Amino acid sequence: MKSFTHGGARPGAGKPRGRKWASTITKEAAREVLRTQVIQQLEPLVQAQIDNAMGIRHTFLRDEQGRFVQLTDPKQIEIALNSGDEGKYYWTYTKDPSIQAFTDLMNRALGKPVEAVQVEQQGAIVIRWKDSTDDDSV
Repeated sequence: MKSFTHGGARPGAGKPRGRKWASTITKEAAREVLRTQVIQQLEPLVQAQIDNAMGIRHTFLRDEQGRFVQLTDPKQIEIALNSGDEGKYYWTYTKDPSIQAFTDLMNRALGKPVEAVQVEQQGAIVIRWKDSTDDDSV
């Protein structure tokens, strides 16, 4: 008569130690590609995050056809604001500073602050070691 076991580890079952599933290898490769791209663009990405934390500014100037064109070069913006040309108007849009972006920058640069946990306990805390001969009635 055969004996069948239900549950538990079976010899030879599962993935061998040290081997990775194909899906894990694919995810690691994709993570490395992303990591490489982020590192290549790290300075502008960090500057964009700092700008987001401080608030975003966009300046637009009306061109010869009457359309508003976004100015991205600080020198262009300075010239437009100081030109005094009549008939040309500029708009400046701002986005409020992002507290979430600021918090994220601080957590990454300085480490996440430790959260204080207050525990209130009434009475004494008793620590006992038990062995197999102790009575469980205590």
